[in-house]
Amino acid sequence: MPKETFFNLPTNKKDRIIETSLLEFVNKGFDKSSVTEIVNSADISKGSFYQYFNHKLDLYLYLLDKILKSKFNYLKLKMDKNYKKSFVNKLKDFYLTELKFAEKNSLSTKLILDSFEVNNIEITNLINKKYEKVIYNKLDDMLLEGIKTREVNSNINIDYTVNFLYNSKLFIINYYFNNINKIKKDKFDQLVKKLLTVVYDGLKREEDN
Repeated sequence: MPKETFFNLPTNKKDRIIETSLLEFVNKGFDKSSVTEIVNSADISKGSFYQYFNHKLDLYLYLLDKILKSKFNYLKLKMDKNYKKSFVNKLKDFYLTELKFAEKNSLSTKLILDSFEVNNIEITNLINKKYEKVIYNKLDDMLLEGIKTREVNSNINIDYTVNFLYNSKLFIINYYFNNINKIKKDKFDQLVKKLLTVVYDGLKREEDN
């Protein structure tokens, strides 16, 4: 994580370093990104960079951690309003809220997605702790509540279903970025809702199918 000297910088200088670093990481990926390019774009010296961070990974982990905290604050704010809704509506809101964050924060979301592809144990551990574990727990809680309210089949394998829902969410976000210029927003929302309705049909109690 950054050294104290970074946090003592003026806000506009910190923001400039963050913005230029995010662009560099998203455009080139972690492995091909360059400290030289970052310091040139941020208009700081390389010596100054190493007064703020120990190395490139230090900066990357800081950005990723900052983005994940921002994302979960956003999700919590939106999802806490939906605690009384039915399981299927909670599930739809969960996915659409994730998508809404991706729309508003495209670079941040791309960094999260790209981080899955980086072969680095520290990045992997951060993603597991700050992202996957939290999302898995949220989906697990939703399924257990759905079983309790008799909306979800109690015979499902919880771990398998959570993993399936989690990966479906990643698929939706990746699909959005890959087709952002090919499909209108309202049509995409309809597609997501239809997909989740199909998923829910497979989770309902047998007597309801």
